[in-house]
Amino acid sequence: MDEALELLIFVEDEGTTREWSYNLWPSSLERWETVDLEDQEAGLKLVRFLVLSKLGGQDDELADLLMDSCEPEEFLMDGVPETLCLDIPKLALVNQIVDKVYACLCTSVVEMGIRTIH
Repeated sequence: MDEALELLIFVEDEGTTREWSYNLWPSSLERWETVDLEDQEAGLKLVRFLVLSKLGGQDDELADLLMDSCEPEEFLMDGVPETLCLDIPKLALVNQIVDKVYACLCTSVVEMGIRTIH
């Protein structure tokens, strides 16, 4: 049986580097790659779902701020809108996390040999 992969994401938050950890099974990574290869926007939606589903366990305050400020459907479709990030700068952190998780997944599928180029 394959072991879960731990993805570590580092983001700057008010001058402090914060670590975000996500565990994924290789089979889940392969399914994500299939979706992302077909439609990058669908791949991003899956990443947003992953971030949204884990956010509460990693940062309750940020999760509450996101839920109070942005409709879940809106976030899943497009991320936190830039206008909202301007009004509430802390929410820009959520988009940074999504971008970094997405980049990490893209790198992982290449490093694992699931794809040779992403």
